[in-house]
Amino acid sequence: MISEQDELQAKEFLKRVEIITMKKDLRKLRELDAIKERDKIVKVNLQTKPSPTVATREESLIEMKEKFEREKVLNKNSVQELEAEEQLKNYATEEEKQKIFILEAEKIELDKQAKESRDKKEPELVMKKNEIEIAKRELEGKLKDIKEQEEKMEAEQKVISEKEKTTNIASEKESLEKRRWI
Repeated sequence: MISEQDELQAKEFLKRVEIITMKKDLRKLRELDAIKERDKIVKVNLQTKPSPTVATREESLIEMKEKFEREKVLNKNSVQELEAEEQLKNYATEEEKQKIFILEAEKIELDKQAKESRDKKEPELVMKKNEIEIAKRELEGKLKDIKEQEEKMEAEQKVISEKEKTTNIASEKESLEKRRWI
């Protein structure tokens, strides 16, 4: 049975530490996504806008101040969440602390493995891309040579057909016609 003292301690613990719920996590993720998208839009707008006038400069300064204030609030909230997590760790039992430590170590190891995996794949992809580019250039060179030969042959056939039209000698016409078809 749970004693009243244990129950009071549990209630006090829950009062001290803010419980992180999925709803709060989702809200935080949406806020981060919104900030990233907003930054992308700002970058695109800055690149496409011509030099701003005085009025637009003032508006952009106001927007920058608002952005700064929003980021300040978000940073404050994230600091509070980190503090709550630390407090949660302080009030955890020894078994829970060990589990937290093991999970954090696993997370660090998985992050390290993911980074190594990305680092290995990127050079492989770059090498493959370079090989494809080299093969493409070689094929383009061959295609260019073939095209030049074709143009020369067409020009030669044109010259032969012109000679054939101008000549009146049957044997010469016949030899020019054979030469044109070869």
